[in-house]
Amino acid sequence: MLWCSNVNAIEIRDLSLSVDGKTILNGINLYVEENTITIITGPSGSGKTTLLKVLAGYIPNLYKLYSVSGVVKVFNMQPLNALLNGLVTYIPQDTWSFLIGRTVCDELTVLGLKRGYSDELCLRPIETLSDGELYDMLIQLSLSLGAKLILVDEPSTHLDYSKLVYVMEKFRGLVDEGRLTVVVADHGYQSYAKYVDAVIEIAKDSYSINRATKTEYYNHYGGVALRVDDVWVKLGDRYIVEGLSLKAREGEVIALYGRNGVGKTTLIKVLAGFIKPDKGSIRRFGSLFYIPQRPIYWFSTASVIDELKLYSKIYSKNLDVVENAIEFFNLSKIIDRDPYTLSVGEARRLSFALSYIASPKILLIDEPTLGLDNNSTEILYSYLDVARRSSVCIIMATHSRLIVEQASRVVELGNLNGCDE
Repeated sequence: MLWCSNVNAIEIRDLSLSVDGKTILNGINLYVEENTITIITGPSGSGKTTLLKVLAGYIPNLYKLYSVSGVVKVFNMQPLNALLNGLVTYIPQDTWSFLIGRTVCDELTVLGLKRGYSDELCLRPIETLSDGELYDMLIQLSLSLGAKLILVDEPSTHLDYSKLVYVMEKFRGLVDEGRLTVVVADHGYQSYAKYVDAVIEIAKDSYSINRATKTEYYNHYGGVALRVDDVWVKLGDRYIVEGLSLKAREGEVIALYGRNGVGKTTLIKVLAGFIKPDKGSIRRFGSLFYIPQRPIYWFSTASVIDELKLYSKIYSKNLDVVENAIEFFNLSKIIDRDPYTLSVGEARRLSFALSYIASPKILLIDEPTLGLDNNSTEILYSYLDVARRSSVCIIMATHSRLIVEQASRVVELGNLNGCDE
């Protein structure tokens, strides 16, 4: 139990929560002082997001299947009442599901807010914003609405480092002025720990994996798997890629690196063939598998095991490969779950397992660490080792410096011209 102070923005006593007989949270006791920044950490699937949704009043008022016991108070009232009184806002991992306007201006109008953005940004369609830009917009909207408690889900996986520091400094200033309380669910808080008042771990994951070092395999490249010749890509009225030429080889790991909004997702979709470049050509020498930022929307069966078996059938693999994937990606505890009930990190691990079953020659991953805790990140690193040893060409779009360290080559957006070697 953590006691933060005498004046509490949040009081939780003996909170337990389950769904379909599965315990998600058990016996949680938590007291959070007003005007503080508190981190809730724990492994993927430990209930961090669920706890935020309880504090926001979404559970059990919107999610009726959850069974909840115990006492939860936000500013000494029921969480739903605090939400309806405008005291609480929740910024989710899945940013897209919380926006209803066509443009940023539309969203401001719906919320009854004045424009706080430039005309260029305000008039942009929501679907053209990057994940990081959407996340930043939700934070700014929350501050504009005058909420006293902001619940933030996994900011470190959505925001690049400079934007993350900017947001935390903004929070810290408002907290120190006595105007705001912030609760953040995040397993990657270490990069901004200096802004935090308290850290609470709600669960521990004993799963671990030993991986090989990245340098052991970096010099074993095969033939060209993907070739880019003089590609130009336009995003809105500006070019994010100008004259890119690139030869990506078998067994090579390439990071497309850059801050939020520079066009990483757009470029990787161009490489995958979903978006046609404005100029130039792309040739792919072998099968390709693309993992988007939100793979959960690509699942099509009622359970994790059915999803794995479906892919083994599509790619003509025997069930031994499915069993290997379950063990390697630590899926045994969620094997009977509906994919649409998985946390972002769990869904990420499932998407890695599906690509493992597919065994492509070219693997494209958009923001690979999105929603991953430390152990799941180690699983990812180990998978990258296995894939490149199998001569898979891996290209990842990322703002994570840790992922950049795993790459044999880095292509930095904003400096995309003639970077072939």
